[in-house]
Amino acid sequence: MLKFKNILPSAIAIVFSLESCAVKTSPEDNQSTKTVTKAESATSFQELIQGKWIHTDDPDAVVEIVGDQWAFCHKGVEVSESDKYKMTFTDKLTDLPSGESQDNTSYLVLSGSNNEDELQYQILDITKDSLNLMYLPAGKIHQYKR
Repeated sequence: MLKFKNILPSAIAIVFSLESCAVKTSPEDNQSTKTVTKAESATSFQELIQGKWIHTDDPDAVVEIVGDQWAFCHKGVEVSESDKYKMTFTDKLTDLPSGESQDNTSYLVLSGSNNEDELQYQILDITKDSLNLMYLPAGKIHQYKR
């Protein structure tokens, strides 16, 4: 019983911190259960990616997506304009180290509000419950769950 007393305050703190980053979404946003492939439209990506995503390596790191807006949130840190990005989906990136985008691959590009900051990710997998991205060009994998 003593173990649970130590865990409970931490669990409550995480729940409250995630709520401070909450965005209201409708139940329709989470209806699809399939994995989206490149052959499907950017609209499918846009629909599946909506809502709150929690990083699997750091449960205090949350991404909130509403429309075409992406916001990085972290427990105890207020979201600033530098944490917000405009999302676009594409099947081609011109500035990859190899010089060419891979076939059957889709990419997520996040553009900062100052138009100088741009983050590029390869979309490895997206379902209604999981989002797996590879940060380019470093190759670091980021896995998120609902």
